[in-house]
Amino acid sequence: FGSSHFGSSHLPQATFHTWRAVGRRACAMPRRPVAHGAVGLLAVVAAALCVARAEPIKAWPCENNTDHSAIQVLEGDGGYDVKLLDIATGGYTTLWSVPFDSVAGGYTRINACGISPIDSKLYCLYEIGGTPYLARFDDQNIEFVSMATKWARAGAFSLNGDFYMTQDTKMFVLNRPDTLPGQAVPDASLPPPDVEITLEREVGADLNMVSMDLDNSGEKLWAISVESGKVMAVDVADGSVCELTPSIDLSGSYGAAWDFQGELYFANNDGESGVFRVFLTDGACDPSGTSTVTAHNVGESDRTSANDGANCLLEEAPPWTPAPTPAPTPEPPTPEPTPA
Repeated sequence: FGSSHFGSSHLPQATFHTWRAVGRRACAMPRRPVAHGAVGLLAVVAAALCVARAEPIKAWPCENNTDHSAIQVLEGDGGYDVKLLDIATGGYTTLWSVPFDSVAGGYTRINACGISPIDSKLYCLYEIGGTPYLARFDDQNIEFVSMATKWARAGAFSLNGDFYMTQDTKMFVLNRPDTLPGQAVPDASLPPPDVEITLEREVGADLNMVSMDLDNSGEKLWAISVESGKVMAVDVADGSVCELTPSIDLSGSYGAAWDFQGELYFANNDGESGVFRVFLTDGACDPSGTSTVTAHNVGESDRTSANDGANCLLEEAPPWTPAPTPAPTPEPPTPEPTPA
């Protein structure tokens, strides 16, 4: 694996930005009808060798990572890039690139990404030939583990290792993808998601999964996103959606969400609004309550599109510095009464 440092406290550097060329050329060839005779036998053997020599996907250094990795996977030139947010500048550093031709037959887009809290590996949804497949991957190898029933623009892991994806008014749940065997070439033999949930309405472009007692009915799992200026909380048990009004303007599209030990962050795609932390509290979705939530701007984020966020859920949050609260404007002094 060279010096890409997946096993150290450092993230892969931008210089290690392409997948192993030999493996890509051999294993990413378009699938063709198998010929008869010796040629057909060679094709079968070559395909078997391709799968057999696939190396294990390297885990993200979640337990020894001083870089506080707020990751985005977003479209670049000739493919998608895995990038790290520089919290001091709001810029993104490329860790590695995933060329469109790096998988069998080529892919058209990537979204719905997350790092599993169980195996610490990066998972994303790939669209190949019009079909979405969930895969785990690093800067050299890829393994497909599931064939989704629909494309998804948002994805996130819960702390128990299940993966949640949303698109339009549908949510799909894949239980523990870390337990699924992977294969180098995706096909219809891959398992579909385990659960499909119909949502009351469409939610945001990326998710954070939290266990809280938001509606005062007991602790349960919620999918949190930002959409149309509201903080949206989906009860994954029944698909109902609670809309919360934030304390500051959260208009625009939020394509990256990060959850650091239960601290929820969302990055606006416009390149101007920045990164916000949302402070959820138990009871926020109680019908008798105010349905409001506090939000603070904590940092900058460059303009992005066709993107999704990912991070290690049990890692501490980056040391973002909240914007100072403006001092209240002093009231003018009361004029002295005019003598009679």
